[in-house]
Amino acid sequence: MKRMLFVFDIDGTICRAGRAVPPALASELKRLSGVHKVAIASGKPFTYITGLCRQLEITSASVIGENGGALSLDACFPPAGFRLAEIPAEHGNSIELIKAAYRKKFGERIWVQLNHLNVTFYPVCPGDIGLLHAFAPQFESDFISAYYHDDCMDFTPSNINKGAGLSTLLEMTGISQDNTWVFGDGENDFEMFRTAGNSVCVGSNAKLKEIADHCVRNIDSLSVFLERF
Repeated sequence: MKRMLFVFDIDGTICRAGRAVPPALASELKRLSGVHKVAIASGKPFTYITGLCRQLEITSASVIGENGGALSLDACFPPAGFRLAEIPAEHGNSIELIKAAYRKKFGERIWVQLNHLNVTFYPVCPGDIGLLHAFAPQFESDFISAYYHDDCMDFTPSNINKGAGLSTLLEMTGISQDNTWVFGDGENDFEMFRTAGNSVCVGSNAKLKEIADHCVRNIDSLSVFLERF
């Protein structure tokens, strides 16, 4: 049996924002990790993802954090093969300017996620998410990619994305694109879908559905889909 790589986004893919991974899906992830290589890819910080992997008892899983900016071969401490992407100075400067602008505009109405390379803003009051989104377009540029999530606003240096992170992981593991399956639900999963040989859209994102090889209706349907492997 060929060893395959299964890469999963978090929010909207294996769990709803702020909720636990459903037991049936958690069981499937643990089963898969015992047979194949599993990876978790998210815009969230590296340490957040490793903590989730420990809770799911899949510490052998690879981690792609900060939308591809932070990478490791496993979720252990210390992590094997940890890599932090390099970003040009102008990209880093743009991120710092965005941080300053959001803090000046929103003050204590936002919480800034602790990242190495990108920046993510959460509204203290969930109803303010529209304001964070409305303030964002002015910062999109050749240097910066913006991702508009239901619960946060995410800015990432344009040379970093989940697809680039996945390409690096494939080089490190020796697993081919054809033997790679990716699962996602949002805009920041697009490059990952273009990189992998097999892609599955979870939910109804129109952009992802256009390029996905398969679609499942929701998170609960994903555990059933995985039973085939």
